[in-house]
Amino acid sequence: MFKTEILQQLSEVFNSEICFDDILKCLDLDLHELTTRLLHAAQCRIQAQANCTAIIQSAIHLQSYDIAYLFSPFILSNLNQKTIYTTPKTKTVSNIFNQYFDTSEMELAKNTEILQDLNFSIQFSDIEQDNTVFLYQYLFAALCNKKVKNIFILSEIKTHSNQLKSLEIQFGVRIFMISSTHKKLDILDLDMRKLLFKNKDVQYVELCADFAEMNAQILVPLVTLTLDQATHLVDDMFYSEHVFEKLSVYSEYMTTRIFNAKQLSTAS
Repeated sequence: MFKTEILQQLSEVFNSEICFDDILKCLDLDLHELTTRLLHAAQCRIQAQANCTAIIQSAIHLQSYDIAYLFSPFILSNLNQKTIYTTPKTKTVSNIFNQYFDTSEMELAKNTEILQDLNFSIQFSDIEQDNTVFLYQYLFAALCNKKVKNIFILSEIKTHSNQLKSLEIQFGVRIFMISSTHKKLDILDLDMRKLLFKNKDVQYVELCADFAEMNAQILVPLVTLTLDQATHLVDDMFYSEHVFEKLSVYSEYMTTRIFNAKQLSTAS
């Protein structure tokens, strides 16, 4: 009965019909295993201090201003906030990261080890996956992770606030919804050097200010800062090149891990 109640609450989070079989297949779990892991994680959060943040973002497509949140793991890492960021692997996302390393080979590096070494990990899901299935899959994964305390869902899909509140109480987490923005950005013309380096023209001064304000929405619930203070802090990270430094470290780390994985595969 208790398990049925939990699954009922979970199934009503988003205003969309779901097929549990599809989600369980993605998680490689059956219903019993899922509920067992959910309850175990909830109990562990009571006994130990969970301190990790999960960010689950719907697909970022061409011209989507929500590309701003792609930099959230690097921003939070600068403040020693452990973060697991997940989004579908769209061409837009690949185009950004492929400037630094080959994203087609990311699966060769283990995300758990990356989180331990860098304080954050970035996971890409299948772009062909249904949006609601994607959100449920990674919401369940976050709830099953005993180290996750804060969950941010960045999506245009509507949720039931009462069910979210019930999940927060039931599983000892905090869940935050951030709606997609309707502003447009020509990402194909995005100049990463102007975005991430000190020297910026008027266009990129305004863009960084917008990106800072958007990411500050994630930062405020995690630190003791006002929205204005958090916005100013994130804006400074773009000018001081701290975001670029984290991205560089991540790309070098991934390149090394991918190379080592290939070497081990060849040796075996």
